[in-house]
Amino acid sequence: MDTLIKETLDKVSENRKIYENGEYAVRDHLINPILNCLGWNTSNPKFVIPNLKTEGRDIPDYTLFKNGMRILFVEAKNLSVDLKNEIQQLARYCYNEGTEFGVLTNGINWILFRTFLKGTTLKERIIWEIEIEKDSEELVTSKLKTIDYNNIENLEKLIKKEKILDNAWQNFLNNPDYLLAKFGHVFKDSIDVNSIDTEFQDEEVEFYLKLRFRELIASKTQCYENETLNQTRSTTLSVNKKKSPTPSLRDWIKNIPELSRVANLNSWKDICDHLRIEVGSDSARRALDRWAKVNKPNWPEIPEP
Repeated sequence: MDTLIKETLDKVSENRKIYENGEYAVRDHLINPILNCLGWNTSNPKFVIPNLKTEGRDIPDYTLFKNGMRILFVEAKNLSVDLKNEIQQLARYCYNEGTEFGVLTNGINWILFRTFLKGTTLKERIIWEIEIEKDSEELVTSKLKTIDYNNIENLEKLIKKEKILDNAWQNFLNNPDYLLAKFGHVFKDSIDVNSIDTEFQDEEVEFYLKLRFRELIASKTQCYENETLNQTRSTTLSVNKKKSPTPSLRDWIKNIPELSRVANLNSWKDICDHLRIEVGSDSARRALDRWAKVNKPNWPEIPEP
């Protein structure tokens, strides 16, 4: 799956205009390879039938079958379409045919949708959504695996497990003192090993950890906000000034052998983490640019946002 994700990103990087204007190109080049990788043989009608008219006379792009039973609809769009505005169409297909789940995708963005859930809006019935260009390969793979041919009967169970883990994580975040208590003794042991002649009180260690946790959370939040702001500014400038697009991150990485061989470098932040560059409250791209000018002056110039 990791290799396929990289190939998908390369196709989009080189042919974005084609995929922004052609749904069939998206289906053939981006969606079909992923469905096949997930065990849905798109060339075998026992698994997938494209454009199959339903009893309600709807025509979903893909109808997926297992053991002769229709089990999932997949609706495809081109890259220029905002998928969340198309949920209603998918919901109608699923509702009319009594199908519990549906998938909406443009090959890069994927949304898993639940048809029936009393008292909820359409958008509240989104189970998960991923963006291959932004999310980590691990996250993309784990989400797509939930609709794998071999997992599809266990989809409800997998969703329940994910919900339990999300709730447990939220409980950690909502109870920082409990988290500190669990982590504190491990941290205290590392102090004892390195500082034999200096004694620390538990209160000192706890206070220090609280400060560090707050800094960590604040820096991550600020970094995310800065990256989002930079992306928005970049998009606005590109539209208003009609500038040629700057080289993508992936194109830049290709010119640096020591990075091109590293997996999961999907953002400037990923590169900073790999190189152990402190970002702090700055953007990851700027932090990397400063570091490279000092430590790697022979690297290609980092493109402006």
